[in-house]
Amino acid sequence: MPKKTRVFGYRSALTRRASLGYRALAREARDSIAAHSASTPPMSSRTLTVGLALGGGAALGLAHVGVLKVLERERIPVHLITGTSMGALVGALYATHVSAAEVERRLREYIEGPLYRQQKFEFLKERSAERRSSRLSSLARYLKRNFLFGLSIARGSFISEAEVRRTLELFVSHAPISSTRIRFFPIAADLVSGQEQVLEEGSLLDAVAASCAIPGLFAPVRTGTRVLIDGSWIDTVPTVPAYARGAEFVIGVDVDKPFEPRVEYTTGLDVVLRSSDVTRYALKRLQLARADQVIRVPLEDVFWGDFGRIGHIVERGEQAAEAALPEPLAALRKARWKKWLRNPVGRAFAERATDRVSTR
Repeated sequence: MPKKTRVFGYRSALTRRASLGYRALAREARDSIAAHSASTPPMSSRTLTVGLALGGGAALGLAHVGVLKVLERERIPVHLITGTSMGALVGALYATHVSAAEVERRLREYIEGPLYRQQKFEFLKERSAERRSSRLSSLARYLKRNFLFGLSIARGSFISEAEVRRTLELFVSHAPISSTRIRFFPIAADLVSGQEQVLEEGSLLDAVAASCAIPGLFAPVRTGTRVLIDGSWIDTVPTVPAYARGAEFVIGVDVDKPFEPRVEYTTGLDVVLRSSDVTRYALKRLQLARADQVIRVPLEDVFWGDFGRIGHIVERGEQAAEAALPEPLAALRKARWKKWLRNPVGRAFAERATDRVSTR
């Protein structure tokens, strides 16, 4: 029994010594804060500005909703959003309502309602018969694709600007872009200058319409001297604009299909489209390399016009975010500590802690 008492006493002594050491460090940290408060601007030691870069992909972009649901559930903060094409629409909805459930409800209400079926978007859907690997299904895809291109060449776009705007008005308002609850930056490409356009002023609806203006499918949006089209032609996943607008940690969400080898090219149009894919794939690799973390959503079985599969696509987004979650959480914790240790108070605390350990 006395032996146990001695052990307990020894542990108690260690505990008291550690407690005194931590209290001394805390006092020194407090003194450091007081010393630097007069000359150093206020800094939140643990807050990291997290940016979310949402890529394009038409119906595939519905997976962003699933990713947002997981980020919300795990309480991973989002301080600013950059979005291109469908990523701009989902980003605008989330930046306005700050609720993934509300974003999903609004999108489902439209896609599963009568208005969607009456519009030309339903024509873009790939039927199950077209997915089958047969000569007849290949012919169906070929005729549909060439019909779309022929119509676009003849009159500028498959779906009129007025119809696109009527649809977007169901989701976003004419309020200023700056009015969103989370800072939001939709991305478009300017055909006149060939430059990326990070849209920060003007109507939210106009900005989303520009970012979603898929060439040939939707008409370009003209504003002043600019002619704006879908932002994914220049920013497939807009990570760089997120950093430029103040993000310190960027999560990029890639919903695009992987670039797969292909050896057969039947027509010149096949070659043209494949050439465009090569450029976009190379650009995407460069942009994703800039992200601190990337969430890739596998959607190989989903056609870009299959908006009707919203439930399946959102679920895929959730699954991908959940699978990737340990990495962003660990990277965020590490980045927060790095930021804290870079500020004067953190450096002073670390130096004193190091000195105290080395002298023992």
